[in-house]
Amino acid sequence: MVGYQACLECGSCRVGCPFLNIGWALSLCGYGVAYKLG
Repeated sequence: MVGYQACLECGSCRVGCPFLNIGWALSLCGYGVAYKLG
């Protein structure tokens, strides 16, 4: 099971599943994770 709530958008989930069952793409906004606290 994947905990997407703590995703850092690093893309390692694509490597972690040998069956390619996890879809991942960069956000369309042009920036990665936006940290609001810290």
